[in-house]
Amino acid sequence: MKHHRKDIIDNPAKLPALIYFRDLVLTTLCWIMYMLFLQDFFWFMRDVVTWVVHGFAETDRYESFRIVGTIVIFIQIIIIVDVIYIGWSFYNMLRFGKKSRRRSSPPVTVEQIAERFKQSPDDIALWQQSKTLVIHMDKRGHLTQVMAS
Repeated sequence: MKHHRKDIIDNPAKLPALIYFRDLVLTTLCWIMYMLFLQDFFWFMRDVVTWVVHGFAETDRYESFRIVGTIVIFIQIIIIVDVIYIGWSFYNMLRFGKKSRRRSSPPVTVEQIAERFKQSPDDIALWQQSKTLVIHMDKRGHLTQVMAS
């Protein structure tokens, strides 16, 4: 039995039972894996709530708090790197100001275009003024025909 995608989206009950069961099993497996990957986080949050409820006392009782030192080190590293980058940006702003040191390419002259395509500069200038320009080239990129209007 062939289903159109729109029919399945509008009425998911039209799915074959095997596909529905497959999707149910895969979704359940994904949620179980998600919970397994986050179980340490859940234990940590449970300990935080318990610690807060008991008045912020006896942090040594909670085994999951051992990770806090590592988290603090990570946060310190992030802050240090941020300070370095912000400092570097201020240094560059003071040193260079708002000056743009990028060089743009010099404009291509009519003579350079004429030399490249082995045409006369007068023809190139005329072509530049036309509203419509149709250029035919061979496989090597040489002009074979130009129609200007």
